[in-house]
Amino acid sequence: GKVRNMSFQANVLKVMIASPEDVAEERKIATGAIYRWNDTNASVRQLVLLPIKWETHSTPQLGVPAHTVINRQLLDDADIVIGIFGPRIGTPTEEYISGTVEEIKKHVAAGKAAKVYFSEVPIAQKRVDQNQYGLVQKFREELNGSGLSATYQSMQQFRDDFEHHLALEMNHPRYRW
Repeated sequence: GKVRNMSFQANVLKVMIASPEDVAEERKIATGAIYRWNDTNASVRQLVLLPIKWETHSTPQLGVPAHTVINRQLLDDADIVIGIFGPRIGTPTEEYISGTVEEIKKHVAAGKAAKVYFSEVPIAQKRVDQNQYGLVQKFREELNGSGLSATYQSMQQFRDDFEHHLALEMNHPRYRW
């Protein structure tokens, strides 16, 4: 793109992308959508969305459970959390069925915005860990009717829906300064 010689004061909103490792493509799509939102809106809105992901934002610390570190470093100051689940719920923590579930629940409990996506992309049943899949379905039922969750049948639908939801969320008065 063209280099614009424009600097501007902006507020930064941290968007945590929380998921197990099996939805790498969706994590990339969500990150791209956030950057596209910035391209279109950041200077007008004086607002920059910063995608926060364990791949890029957590540093190893000795002496504490790995997940405790991620929570402390990433989630405690995230403004919005995006949860994404395929057939896996993820790795359990001391208190929760998975780290991702813990991130989402703590975030919602703190009164912050969250959207959780569940994949309905067809996959070969033989590749699915039924126990993990069962836990995903259980969590999905728990969120039913809360308005927090959405499903997608393809990567294209995930991209479209996520961009739409992000735009709607960012139009909320609480993000206007």
